[in-house]
Amino acid sequence: LDKLRQDAELKRNKLEDERGELNGRREGVIQNMQDAQQAFDTAKKALNDNETYIQLTNLERKWQVVEQNNFAVSEFINNKRAESNFEPIKNRVLKLQWEYNKMLQESLKKT
Repeated sequence: LDKLRQDAELKRNKLEDERGELNGRREGVIQNMQDAQQAFDTAKKALNDNETYIQLTNLERKWQVVEQNNFAVSEFINNKRAESNFEPIKNRVLKLQWEYNKMLQESLKKT
């Protein structure tokens, strides 16, 4: 029983030491994260104050709108092209006309 208590005490001490070490590392990581966040915020503010970046951002937005309009126009053109595709109908009519003429010629030959 004493051995079990002693083992439990050793394990508890080991875990407390590990906890202290991890808390120390945690604080370091938190500090690093805060430093990185501050550096990011500073860089972002400098970028947002940069006239070239502002112009580039506006041009990218305009480009996106133009791309959307281009896609819409392309879809419209493709739909209208599909609606006005008369080639299959024309071919079918010409084939029927040819067959009808052939039948008429054959009937004239028989009479």
